[in-house]
This record gives sequence, C-alpha cells and structure tokens, in this order.
Amino acid sequence: MPPGTFASWLIFFVAAAAPWFCGARSHLPNLLWIFGGLQMLALATLVIEKWIHKRALRTPGVLTKLCLVLSLPLAWWAVSAEPMFATSFAESHWAFLQREFPAAMLTWTRAERLWFVAGSLCALLAAAELGRDQTFRRRLCLVIGVSGLVMSLGALAQRFLGVSSPSWLLIGGSTERYNFVFFHHSAAAACFNLAWPLVAFHGLKQGAGLFRAVVWAVLGAVACVCFPLWKSESAWVIAIALVLGALAWWSLMRFAHAEPKLIFCGVGGALVAALALQLVWIERTRARYPDNWLGEAATRESAPERDTHFAEMASRRGDRMVPSDTPPRPAAWIAGMRMAMAYPIIGYGPGAWSREAVGFSNEPTVSTFYQHRQFAHHDLLQTAAEWGIVPALLWVALWVGAFYRAIRRDPTDLREMGLVLALIALALHSMLHFPLQLPLFQLWAALLLGLAWSRRPRREREDENDEEKNRSTRHRRVSLA
Repeated sequence: MPPGTFASWLIFFVAAAAPWFCGARSHLPNLLWIFGGLQMLALATLVIEKWIHKRALRTPGVLTKLCLVLSLPLAWWAVSAEPMFATSFAESHWAFLQREFPAAMLTWTRAERLWFVAGSLCALLAAAELGRDQTFRRRLCLVIGVSGLVMSLGALAQRFLGVSSPSWLLIGGSTERYNFVFFHHSAAAACFNLAWPLVAFHGLKQGAGLFRAVVWAVLGAVACVCFPLWKSESAWVIAIALVLGALAWWSLMRFAHAEPKLIFCGVGGALVAALALQLVWIERTRARYPDNWLGEAATRESAPERDTHFAEMASRRGDRMVPSDTPPRPAAWIAGMRMAMAYPIIGYGPGAWSREAVGFSNEPTVSTFYQHRQFAHHDLLQTAAEWGIVPALLWVALWVGAFYRAIRRDPTDLREMGLVLALIALALHSMLHFPLQLPLFQLWAALLLGLAWSRRPRREREDENDEEKNRSTRHRRVSLA
C-alpha cells in the first residue's frame, strides 16, 4: 500500500473511531495518547512519502507557519510546571467534584492534553495535503457526517429501544441519559448540527431526486426527535440559522452570481454579530450584577476569608454548588476576559481554567458549579484565557483563513457549502457551550479545517483559469460588437 493511501485510510479510521472513545470519560486508559499518536503517524507517513520522492508537502505556506507557531506554546508548557489552584477551597472542591460526579468531569493529565493538541495540528496539515484530492475530500466529509448521524441514531435507540451507552464510557443519567457517547447533551446536539450539512449537501450533489428527498426527510425526523431529548434549546436556533444560511447561499447560486467575497462577508458578519450580542449581554450583566472583583492579587489575599464563606455556603447542598441570581454564562465570560487579559502573550495552557479561573471572579456559581469549574462555555474565551491572547488570535486567523479559502474555492459547489456550514455550526455551538474542549471535536475540527485550507489540484486551477480567460474573451467580443 502506498504511504499516501495508508495515511488516507488512517485519517478515515481515526475520524470514524473518535466518537466512540473521545466524547466522554472512559474506563480505557491512554486514549488521548493513542489518538494523538495516530494523527501524528498520518502526517509522518506523508512526510516520508514526500521525502522518498524528493518533494515537499503542498500545504499552504500560511497554514504551515500558523501550525508551527501554535506548536511552540505546546513545547513550552510541556517543560513547564502545571499551575497551582488559585485557592485551597478551589482545590478541595475540585477533588470533591471528581470523586462524587466522575461522569460529569472530563479530566486528563496535562501531558495527555498537550500531546493530543499536537496530534490535532498534525491531522490538520495531513488533511490539508490529502484534501487536494476530491475523492478524499468527499470520503472524509461522509465519514464525519455519517458518524455524527450514527451517534444521533444511537440516542434514538436509547430512547425507544432501551439501548445502553458503550460499556467503556462513563455516562451520567438525568438529562444525559440519551446522549449515547457524549458526557453532556450540548455535545450531542453539536455533533448532529455539525454532521447534517455534510450528509445533506453531499446527497444533494451526488444523488437523484428521490435520494435527496429521503436524506432530508431522515435528517429532519432525527432533528425533531433528538433535539427535545437533549434539552439544548440553542441547538434548535443554530439548526434553523444553518438552514436559513443555506437557503440564502443557494439563492445567490440560483438567481445571482455567488461572489465569494459576498458570501465570506455574510458568514463573517453573522459570527461577528453573534459576538457583539454577547458583549452587550456581558456589559448588562456587569452593570446589573457587579461581583466587586478588585483584581487577581486582591482575590488571593482575601482567599482565607473567601474560602471559609464559600465552604459554608457549599455545605448546604449535596452537589456543593452555591447558587446565585447572576446569569452564569456571562459571569463565566467576564472571568474568561479577565483571565485572558492577565496572560496576553502566553497563558498556563490547556486545562488551566479549572485551576485559575476562580481567581478572576467573585461570582459563586463560577467558583462552585461543576460545569463552570471546567468550562467557560465559550471556547474562544477559554482558549484566550488558557493559551493567551496572542495564540488565541492565531487560532482565529486559522479559522478565518479556512472560511475564506473554502468559500473562494468554489462558492457554487454544494459540497463546499456543506463544509462551511459544518464549521459554522461548530463555531456557533462553541460560543455558547464547550464542544472544542472535547477531544472528538478538536479532531473533527482539525480535519475539516484542513479540508477547507487545502489547495486545489493544479489541473483544476488551470481549468478554472482557462474558463475565466474564456469568459473575459467573450465579454470583450460582446463589448466590441
């Protein structure tokens, strides 16, 4: 088997296997080490193949540089000590949560996290190299899309057939009982919203009219049944936004000229508008529910008194959460912004939120609720808080470049539309929940970003240039006539 073919099938295997192992806490050991290593092996195989043939990888230079720069903080954190907990109560409370609610806590060692992120960067570059081939692009999108749909069908089987979650995963009950392979219902909803554009628009591109109708009917039925099971109201809103965005894009293709710049500005404008609304919510929360935070140093100085108060309040509930009238999401976002400003160049690294965030807020829910102890419920803010502002901006540049290149490649191709919509779905869920804190979505996002960044084959570019020249020639002839 040629090395390139081996790397392709390895990527397919990793993408298909990841949902079964990387969406919840598992009884199996060393999963992040294994999946990170497989991703690195795929890129190493491609590099060896190119070296044998005395060629270089044909990934975009900007993408390669971004990945190399983003790998530097990983190397720094690998040789640096992990941060201590901000207060003694934060440490004891974290130990209690891990002991009493293991299914709700996603915990990995610092080395595992860094290794897996490094593997994801390798997978991104491997997908960008292999994505030059249309067959690979189509197959990988189908692998991810169908895998996501299978996870949703598994949730339906749990609800109506009594099927249980895989025995090697630790899944909680209550609102999490129909998640199948995910530790939290928001991840199950994000999985479906990421998957259905890949499945639907591949079917539109490849299949006959009856097949397309069946695909849309199945996806609609699964959405209508699954979303209420998962208790994630935002999933409905995001799904509707994706459908409306697809209709707007299709209308441009059908009734006007689909200019890449226009579509790119529409996508960017929608995401920026969502961020602006969140900033308004943050400012209103800050004004209405001030937490009287005076700085990280002041928080550490008052830690003994504060710890005593939190411990007394937490002891009144079995889950050790201290309730508050403050809306929890904007309260956590405020803490994330403060933490990011404290580490503008480089932060303490992935996983630092659970140890450091409590020092940047006096809001009791942020300091005691098991979800906010782990996640900021905003992946961009959590990345800025853990990695630092500069690395977070590099991640933003990587995403912006992916949107631009995917749209510019061919705005009239339904498969490209499905790829872009899948990334938009993940971005929107990341602004309200924490999908990119799960290894599964880190892997899938890396692969989809790699496809978005990949160059077109030379022959395809030459054909497009010839077509543009022919259009220009015809236009000049018409003008002369």
